[in-house]
Amino acid sequence: MKRHVNAIAGRLSLRPPQRDSLEILHRIWEIAPPRNGADPAAVLEAIRGEYPSVTDFEWEFPSLCFALATGLGKTRLVGAFISYLYLAHGIGNFEETDSKSGAGGSQEGIEWPPARVGRGGGAIPSAAKRSRRSRMGPTDS
Repeated sequence: MKRHVNAIAGRLSLRPPQRDSLEILHRIWEIAPPRNGADPAAVLEAIRGEYPSVTDFEWEFPSLCFALATGLGKTRLVGAFISYLYLAHGIGNFEETDSKSGAGGSQEGIEWPPARVGRGGGAIPSAAKRSRRSRMGPTDS
């Protein structure tokens, strides 16, 4: 599955710290894949065996934090994480939730996987491309 890391890193032109973070996510998935009912202490020990700086999850479930400098591209990294989870593990449920009610948000209009990656690295869904073209007049193209 490292091929997914390589493909995503190349496609999104990830900088070295972003790629390192994606590789860490990949490795953690290998050594401690998420499972319902998993013992957080056992997961922490498995992760700590490879990444000694992980000392606590700070929650009642396994959670990780990636520290990257300001302006490095954390939004792009989140996109890389989502792409990795989808391509490597088939996870595609990324609904937003209302923090007060816990209600899921709508995914209407979201095309998954993204249609293509634009010059700036951001995903450009087909609907956005169509709507941009429809606003352009015959002489604007």
